[in-house]
Amino acid sequence: MKEIKLIHCADIHIGAELTTLGYKSRKRKAEIKQTFFKILSMCKEENVDFLLIAGDMLDHNNIDYSVIEEIRQGFEQICQTNILITPGNHDFIHEDSYYLKEDFWPSNVSIWKESLEYKEFPEYELRVWGGAFTGSYVTKSLLRGIKVPKDNWINIGLFHGEVVAEGGRSNYNPITEKQIENCQLNYLALGHIHKFSPLKKTGNTYFAYPGCPEGQGFDELDEKGVYFGTLTNENCNLKFVPVSQRNYIEIRINVSDVNHTLQAEKLILETISKKYGEDFGNHLYKIILEGSVTEDSMIQLEDLKVKLEQELFYVKMIDQTQIQFDLNLLAKEEALKGIFVRRMLEKLDDCKDENEKQICQNALNIGLKAFYGEVKYRED
Repeated sequence: MKEIKLIHCADIHIGAELTTLGYKSRKRKAEIKQTFFKILSMCKEENVDFLLIAGDMLDHNNIDYSVIEEIRQGFEQICQTNILITPGNHDFIHEDSYYLKEDFWPSNVSIWKESLEYKEFPEYELRVWGGAFTGSYVTKSLLRGIKVPKDNWINIGLFHGEVVAEGGRSNYNPITEKQIENCQLNYLALGHIHKFSPLKKTGNTYFAYPGCPEGQGFDELDEKGVYFGTLTNENCNLKFVPVSQRNYIEIRINVSDVNHTLQAEKLILETISKKYGEDFGNHLYKIILEGSVTEDSMIQLEDLKVKLEQELFYVKMIDQTQIQFDLNLLAKEEALKGIFVRRMLEKLDDCKDENEKQICQNALNIGLKAFYGEVKYRED
């Protein structure tokens, strides 16, 4: 029985700008590329037979030629590994695509250029089915039409797409679990979703998303990586392996017992270092301050952010603290603040459900902060 060793990755997004990080964006752009070359090094070190890239290797179709040349040379240096690429919605096939460049890519590189085709590797008794995005959108499933021959070969599917409910729609190659079950593949290597999924099985087909190797925002939290392991026509032994250099992390810190900025800084760094270990400073943090603080609290968000970024690679601050007020006392004031409090207390009494009450409570809290000059445009 043939066994192949493979790495399955997707959504590298080489060339992504990540402008929300300010001057740190250039470094993160370089790190995304470095992590991709780390994956290539894994192929060499682990004697990997196949590297499966399930779409969006490139973030867009206007990447500098020098970067493409670097990638080509990287592929050339792992000539023992077969590299299989299916273009996704970000790096779709078009007339000027680097993927169509003649006599450019090394002989160990196979790139899908049509909506559905398969490539055979007789030495490994392997057949790989795939389909390329030929535009930003693919609204009909590329899995349709797969007819796996009845032999002992391993059959892999390599697709960029979105798993949807039965009858569901997507602009990004909609795939249902019923289609996965019917395709009779041994393994379906998916891309497009940036969060890794557990290795799943429906019918005789295993399938998984590895997610992206490097997070690109606070909607892509925690460790990122690839799937690595072995595959036969009967068994799938793949495991998730983290490869990211930095992680996006969201953490909530209760500052109810904190009176000033230095105390807040100490509490935050102690909490983070305890939770994330020696390399805690390498990551990107969205720090959400919560709890109750007094009217004369001396926590200054801008100062706190500057101090924390001396220890942490990147910090985004969100203030969700609530100031402790005697609302009944404030409501007796004849000034604008008192009028506001009275009106909001009346609205709270009229709320019909908890959701509406929470909205009104938040509005009251933000309004009171505004009276004390603590609300800034797009709090950060």
